[in-house]
Parts: sequence; structure tokens; C-alpha cells
Amino acid sequence: MQNLHWDALRECWVELESGKARSLSDTPVPADLPQRHADALGKLVADGKLKAGVAEKVEAAFGQMLEHIEGLGSMCYIAMPCESMPRGDMMGQIAALEEMAGKSDIDPVTVAQVRASLERNIAWLAQFQAGENTGWVDDIEVDTSSAEAARVLIDLLLEGGGIA
Repeated sequence: MQNLHWDALRECWVELESGKARSLSDTPVPADLPQRHADALGKLVADGKLKAGVAEKVEAAFGQMLEHIEGLGSMCYIAMPCESMPRGDMMGQIAALEEMAGKSDIDPVTVAQVRASLERNIAWLAQFQAGENTGWVDDIEVDTSSAEAARVLIDLLLEGGGIA
């Protein structure tokens, strides 16, 4: 089931992923990208297509990825802040999903591994953003909304929207 709001959300994630390369060439991601992402999420929530708590986790993940991309091109990452590892791992998982999306034969085991990693990273980054004690990423307890946010991202990036 295609939906323009899912398509708009997917486009934001695709632009964010391509922003990784642009950040290294001093070309910033579009200034309106965070607002477009928030607008698409808001419309999906308003339409009843996405729960508000899940949208918050997707928004937090997007914001953390944007900060990571901006940090790649600046001197602030020389000291490697604690959030750089989960951010970098999540960016790698998003890139893997984008690569898999272009293939006709997708390994379900690989998708399950990506999903598990995304769940932990989303939960960790949401706690970090909220100022909570995060601990190690591998030890994080994944809540329902983080698990659902990971499923949304996988469906979004592998299927191009139309999340069931």
C-alpha cells in the first residue's frame, strides 16, 4: 500500500544517507531536511498510520544520524564522544538496508541481524538524547517502541514505503 507520507519519509532517510558523502565534501545536507522528516512523521501519526511513541523514536534516530553526519566533517569528533559508536553503527545498518533494497534476493537472516542492531541503537540513542544513563549498547533493554521503530525503518528502506 503506497502512501505519499511514507514516500516522503523514505526520501528523507535516503537524503540523509547520501548526506554522509556530502559531509566529507563540505556540502551540507539540505537545511529543510529535518523539518520535512518531522512533517512526514506528523502526517503519518495524524493519519493513524504510525503510533506517536514510534514516531518519536524514528525522529530521535533521524536527529542522531544527522548530528553524526555533521560531526563527521567537523573537528568535534576527534575526541570520539560516547554516542559516536552507536551513531556510526546505525549509519552502517542504514547503508546496508539501502544496499539490500537494490537486490532482488534479500537474506532474511541478514535483515534480522540488521533489525536487532537497529533496535539496540535506537533504544540507546533515545535514552542518550533523553539524558538517561545508557550503559553499553549491547546491554540495552529494547522497549516496544524502539523495536517497532526499527521495523518501520527496515520496511521503509527495503520496500520504499507502504508499511503494513
